[in-house]
Amino acid sequence: MDIKNALGTVHDRIGEHLTRKEDLRLLTGAGRFSDDISLPGQAYAAMLRSPYPHARIVAIDARTALAMPGVLAVYTGVDCADDGLGAIPHSPLPSTRYDIKLTGPAGGKVFEGPHWLLPPDRARHVGEAVAMVVAATREQAADAVEAVQVEFEELPWITHSETALDAATAAVWDEVPDNVLVESWFGDREATERAFAAADHVVRMNFHVGRVTACALEPRAALAHYDAGTGRYTLYAGSGGAVRQKRELASVLGIVPDQLRVVSLDVGGNFGSRNRVYVEFGLVLWASRKLGCPVKYTASRSESFLSDYQGRDLVMHTELALRSDGKFLALRSSNLSNVGARCVSLSPLSKGSGLITGSYAIPTASLRSRAVFTNTVPTTPYRSSGRPEVNFAIERLVDTAAKELQIDRIALRRKNLVAPAAMPYRNAVGMVYDSGEYESNMDLAMKIADWKDFETRRESARARGQLLGIGLAHYVESSIGSPKERAEISILPSGRVRVVIGTQPSGQGHETSFSQVVATLLAVPVAAVDIVLGDTDVVSVGGGSHSGRSMRHAATVFSIAAGQLIENGRQIAAFLLETGPVEVEFTDGRFRAPGADNSFDFFELARRVEDGFLPAHFKSALAVVSDNEMHDPVFPNGCAVCECEIDPETGCVAITRYAAVDDVGRCINPLIVHGQTHGGIAQGVGQALSEHCVIDAGSGQTLAGSLMDYALPRADTLPSFRTEIVEVLSPTNPFGIKAGGEGGTTPAPAAVINAIVDALRDYGIRDLPTPATPEVIWRIIHGDRT
Repeated sequence: MDIKNALGTVHDRIGEHLTRKEDLRLLTGAGRFSDDISLPGQAYAAMLRSPYPHARIVAIDARTALAMPGVLAVYTGVDCADDGLGAIPHSPLPSTRYDIKLTGPAGGKVFEGPHWLLPPDRARHVGEAVAMVVAATREQAADAVEAVQVEFEELPWITHSETALDAATAAVWDEVPDNVLVESWFGDREATERAFAAADHVVRMNFHVGRVTACALEPRAALAHYDAGTGRYTLYAGSGGAVRQKRELASVLGIVPDQLRVVSLDVGGNFGSRNRVYVEFGLVLWASRKLGCPVKYTASRSESFLSDYQGRDLVMHTELALRSDGKFLALRSSNLSNVGARCVSLSPLSKGSGLITGSYAIPTASLRSRAVFTNTVPTTPYRSSGRPEVNFAIERLVDTAAKELQIDRIALRRKNLVAPAAMPYRNAVGMVYDSGEYESNMDLAMKIADWKDFETRRESARARGQLLGIGLAHYVESSIGSPKERAEISILPSGRVRVVIGTQPSGQGHETSFSQVVATLLAVPVAAVDIVLGDTDVVSVGGGSHSGRSMRHAATVFSIAAGQLIENGRQIAAFLLETGPVEVEFTDGRFRAPGADNSFDFFELARRVEDGFLPAHFKSALAVVSDNEMHDPVFPNGCAVCECEIDPETGCVAITRYAAVDDVGRCINPLIVHGQTHGGIAQGVGQALSEHCVIDAGSGQTLAGSLMDYALPRADTLPSFRTEIVEVLSPTNPFGIKAGGEGGTTPAPAAVINAIVDALRDYGIRDLPTPATPEVIWRIIHGDRT
């Protein structure tokens, strides 16, 4: 339908700051998370995990464990293989029409490393599950895990991606002796070389954006039930998309998808870590069939640190070529991604590769993108998959270039930002940015950050013995995601609108914002719309929630379904009004015809249909199923400004101001989008200052194994944010939506580090590692950089 007919009317709820419908349920303990669900007679699973980063499993002796009270079974990788369980089909390569295409070395196939539910031969990272115990109680299962004896033969191991490239390093997989599973080139190498040869100045910097973990509020959990009478399995497990997980788990079990129901109700956080299947999901399904009872697994927080899929871990060697007047000529980069022990997703490397030039009009670029295996937890997308890493590189390069060329850092950006008139803009590696007003975003961010009066505040801080710095980072990111989505919308005579959609919220407020869209399109109250998600017996098709796709895809398919409903409503109204459908108009929420005394809203039509006095073909006219496939990417963009104060005696950093401007396209619910921005900023700041999945260099052990060791940002360490939403509509979809869930994260690490470097400008530093902990900064201030 033409959404212009719905916008601007008395029923238009787009852009309203509505409080979330779901919050009352969640805040009063009425949410239904995976661990909240229990079934009669359920048993409990516990995992025995490898203490070694790389080891051959010589033998597993479960006799003592099996003799313990309540123990029902102990399963190993050999048992899984004997039962014919398959590997998890992660399908790690992004596959939409406009995704950057990655290949194996020399253009070959990418070796993924089969992800068995339990490995039959080798453990390849600390924390990998090598056996499962099932017992009558959670405590009995945990006790029995301690009694399982495993004979390991330690093998050489690697944890750092650059070490994995060393020819003398042991292979994680025999099939990939050099550990390199991806090697692809993008851009124009010859033109880039010519531009660098002609450049007046070249800035070279090396970066390692380290590992982080999602730390979702809800640890992962799964409850499985096999019904021997029907031959069907049911899995209750939080995820980023139940439809995908149903398909992949059915493949693991060797069954047709219709034999499996996956239910994801309330999900306590995701950020990318739940978008791929975990081994425990398949294990409890399998164990339920073998034991004839429901089986439940819930991870402890420590297990989550050991075995949740992690994020980031990208090494970049990046160079920027400039003219003497500051005009950017070319960019050259080598990016190395650490996928861990298995290739679960290559989305971060692909997404980042497409945005290597950032928000800037750089005529030519050359990029070498590689991925390597290491003996670490697999990596997957983490909020803004791959974009904060490459944005960090380009924004740090721009600040450094400004300093070395003695050009104002804002003026240098103005000279090189992509102009609105250039949109749609094809960057140097082929991605086409749809829309944006980049310089205006920067101006607005500087205004709300009070950039012009910063020097006064710097002098005030200096008088107090503190070091004040300010940093700015522009950004552009991409949102594509799974291209297919389905909506099923039914108008019910009870005065409700039932909407079934295949996205999967984990805190984004879909029940509210989706209702706003449907209410606007159908001219019904927001409170009358019920959003149904997360149960594959109801949701048959859907791409889940990732890559900022949900609102754009959902709103698009809602508009298609609404158009069908309005047309069907015209047909019904025409019959009732004894006129032709072309004479019926749908205005202000009612179906009317010229000269008719009566009119109907959707619910009145539904009640007339229910009364049964209409022709049979109207019976299902107010329930439609609409599908849509949309490959076109959108490019949210914006700018962040961070101001921070450093105590030179301790090296501690206090963020005193933070401003963010985000172009999200059409904003459905600003209240929710601002909340998304605040959370995104916190995650980006955490990466810059404190979060780090530390692995001991001598043992390969995870040192950040609890919230005592992994330093999340807290409410009292962050200032009150100043945020603004910009709405430059995307031409790629009916509402002009881009995305609003990841923009807060993308520029934050660069903005924070640029601010810290500015604060330390008198100490002669060019760069500093992340996270920029107090120890790192103290050593710089006090001349100890060892």
